[in-house]
Amino acid sequence: MSSVPEYAQLKERLSILEDDIHRLKNNELELIQLNEDKVKLISIISHDLKNPMNTIIGLTELLEKKIQHNDLDSIDEYARNINNSTQKIRTLLSNLLDWSISLGGKIEFRPIKISLRKIVDEVVELLEETLKLKSLTVVFDCHEDVEVYVDKEMISTVLRNIISNSIKFSHPNSDIKISCERKEEQIIISILDHGIGISEKNISRLFKVGQLPSSKGTKSETGTGIGLMLCKDFLHKHHSEVTIESEEGKGSLFKFNLPVVQKEDEFVGAAL
Repeated sequence: MSSVPEYAQLKERLSILEDDIHRLKNNELELIQLNEDKVKLISIISHDLKNPMNTIIGLTELLEKKIQHNDLDSIDEYARNINNSTQKIRTLLSNLLDWSISLGGKIEFRPIKISLRKIVDEVVELLEETLKLKSLTVVFDCHEDVEVYVDKEMISTVLRNIISNSIKFSHPNSDIKISCERKEEQIIISILDHGIGISEKNISRLFKVGQLPSSKGTKSETGTGIGLMLCKDFLHKHHSEVTIESEEGKGSLFKFNLPVVQKEDEFVGAAL
């Protein structure tokens, strides 16, 4: 017969083995899900690339005919539409590239101290032409120019995608309000639009590949939703997350928090 100590050791080893097996099974399931997500994502991206590509092809063919016949009427409008479609493709591919790199854990997390207003101003300037197309105004309502400790590129991507989403669903001639509230060493950033809103069902699907809602914008804009998924990943690296409050027909409110003052060593290991 085995002694009691030997039995206890065997029982402990079995428990450790069971934990290892459970962990391996979970890892396997995660890898399977990740692979399925990638396949779904490629399918979604491929579908959404077709519309702007077809628009560019059609407009360039029209431009060619007009130039051949020396008919210069409306070619400036065609050029603007081509530019808009090209911008959509660039944004889509940029998000796809960032997303694929993020999944591979190859994006380095490099936080710095930087003015929040500086980041917001740069993002709004980048989206200026898109805002003009719908006569939208961005109002930045922050009582103090706080410095945040963030990865500038990541947070710029987060702001760009959330504001772009607000632009997509906003009614023309309205405004998008960006406000902030200081709470101890955190700044809570809110982005409010007065658009068509999001149903409760769709809010729960916003961050799930393959379940992304396919609602069109107020000017029939389309999108994959990959940008919001990227926001989730980038905010996770900042120990933050995005929350959404919305009601159909009454607009949407996106919120997330960022560190105002942080020591670098507190972020060690935050990057994947």
